[in-house]
Amino acid sequence: LQHGVGVEVVAALVGRSGETLTSLDLSNNGLGTEGCQTLSAALGRLTALAQLDLSSNMLLLEGAQAVASSLVHLHLLASLNLRDNTMGFEGYTAIAQCLGQHPHLKD
Repeated sequence: LQHGVGVEVVAALVGRSGETLTSLDLSNNGLGTEGCQTLSAALGRLTALAQLDLSSNMLLLEGAQAVASSLVHLHLLASLNLRDNTMGFEGYTAIAQCLGQHPHLKD
């Protein structure tokens, strides 16, 4: 999935998983900003998702904002890994603002 290549296929598959997918690990795939923006709409449809790992994907600020927009729909999210992304203070702030709506989040 380096630099968004193939992310459209993954986004389509993820989007079809809807209420059944509980864990998604896309760490170390080099999604980048564009890949995260493509994936964010599909992530928002994963209503049963409890674990999400997007670590080491070069998300940057715009990628963090895209992820944040999908987090508001993931009410069962218990674990979120965003380590080793260059999101900066504004990116982490965008994510943090959404996390207050997740009573199950522990990690």
